[in-house]
Amino acid sequence: MQDEILTNWGGVSFDLIVPVPINPSKLLSRGFNQAEKLAVSLSPLLFIPVAQNVLMRYDDAQIQHTLSQAERLENAEAAYDTADAEVVKGKTILLVDDVFTTGATINACGKKLIAAGAAEVYAAAATVTRRRNQNHA
Repeated sequence: MQDEILTNWGGVSFDLIVPVPINPSKLLSRGFNQAEKLAVSLSPLLFIPVAQNVLMRYDDAQIQHTLSQAERLENAEAAYDTADAEVVKGKTILLVDDVFTTGATINACGKKLIAAGAAEVYAAAATVTRRRNQNHA
């Protein structure tokens, strides 16, 4: 991820890395947020601090991978919000997630960060997936 970020955005002066939050129920069962682990690993390599808990995910939102593309877009808009807008005001953000499938999560989180006052938001994911079948996006 570090190499790709530097190759694509080596001239960008990022202020913060913001991990995409995980569903609170999933966090309890898994014990960690994989996007947060990636963000924390990238931080010393890129010399960019991590801002945890800037975004929040509502527990009652459906898990994205179970939804169609249209459902993902609608669900993601309602699933995420900014928990601490002051942290991102005027900042250039590197938004980090583990998986990019349809872009609904990254898009929704990016919109929330911009609405909270972030100057710019760039997104990076560890992997890109293809849809599993025609029914799921």
